[in-house]
Order: sequence, then structure tokens, then C-alpha cells
Amino acid sequence: MIGIVYSQKTKNFLDRRFPTRDDKLWYQEGSEKALKEAGIPFASIYDTEWLKSGALDRCSALFMENILCVDDEEIQLLKNYHAKGGGIVAMFGTSVRYGDGKIRPNYGLGEEFHLSCISDLRTDQWNEQPFGYIKVIKEHPVTQGIKIGKSLMYSKILQPIWAPRLTVNTGANVLANLCDFINEELNLAAITVTENNNNRIVYSGPSLSYRICQKQIPQDTDDLKKLIVNACLWASKMI
Repeated sequence: MIGIVYSQKTKNFLDRRFPTRDDKLWYQEGSEKALKEAGIPFASIYDTEWLKSGALDRCSALFMENILCVDDEEIQLLKNYHAKGGGIVAMFGTSVRYGDGKIRPNYGLGEEFHLSCISDLRTDQWNEQPFGYIKVIKEHPVTQGIKIGKSLMYSKILQPIWAPRLTVNTGANVLANLCDFINEELNLAAITVTENNNNRIVYSGPSLSYRICQKQIPQDTDDLKKLIVNACLWASKMI
């Protein structure tokens, strides 16, 4: 069972920070669509309940799409879950803020991701830049079925979407890089995987769900769905 995480704390923070934003969608709607079409069972996990005893025990992996706001107690819960063999698929700003919305100096799960994305505590900004494409550069179960060298647009057409400037630390394996809006490859990692004692994590700086939950039918969504499905299957040790 894949647990798709919903964060009320993140929603509250975004409602305060961007009260007039026009994108009110939960990104998780895209991941739910991808898993449902692939016939993979999933359950919704809310941050209001996951501290309860046994809330995560039924999940072989957690899907965390832009779960920005995570308390220290919850970070420890997630670390314990992962140490016991639970997989994690995380995207965009997952764990970059405390539960109250204050920015962290780095990912709360940075050690598990084997990544850094340093924040500026004075300006309340984390290290991000707008990009448009993901280019797959390596064969792996997560990229299975996607041609090496193929570029996937992950944002709205002609609209820049933010992704983190990652520092890749020892232990992370880069599967895809970021490209700019004319599809020129940048020396920046987009998707990484880590595996320690068979405990698995997939991290994607860009949101892979964003385009899927749009009403229009944009290009590349089949491959974005494939990446989500593969990531969940690999993190949960189903492949």
C-alpha cells in the first residue's frame, strides 16, 4: 500500500503566504490519478493523524508531494519509519519548513535524501530557480520505460515553475537533470535515488504531479505518470 501524504499545516501556510494564488489544487491529485490508472492501491495519510500509533504501518512507501511544513517530532517519525524499511518518494519542498511555516536551514530529511538545498533564514527563501524540463540521463527501475535523453516538460507551457538547486551528496544517484525553457541541459540534478541497507528514497526537485492534475491534456503526462508509478513501486520494493 502506498500512502499519499496530505498536509494541513502546509495548506495553512500556503493560504497565509499566498492568499490570492490561483492554484488551489492539491498536487497529490496527479499522483492519485497515476496510481489509480496503474492499478496500484493507495491510501490518503493526513499529517493530523500520522503521529498516531500504527498510522504508517500499513504503508510500504509514502508519497510526499511538496509537504513543506513538517514538525521535528514528525521528522523523527519519518526517519524511524524509513529506518525500519519504509520507502519515501518526496518532491519539491518536502521538509524545508518547520510545522509553523518557518524556514529550515536545510531539508529536515536532508540526511535521508543525501541532498542539500540551503535556505536563507533572513529572507525566508530556499535555494530555488525556475526551470521547465527534466532530462532522463540514466537507466534505473525508476526511469524504466522512458528513453534515455528524453526531455519531459513538467511545468505549464510557457510558464516557469520553481525547482530547487540541489547539492548532491555522497550516496545519491542522479537519474535526471534539469533543463531550461529552451530545453538546454543545466548542470543541476532533478531526480535522485538513494538506497541504504535496502531502504529506498526517491527525491524529485520538480513536481511530477503538477501537470497531471491540470484540466487540459498536456504533452509528456504519460511519462510523468510513469515516473510516479515507477518511483512508488521501487521505493516500496515492489520492483
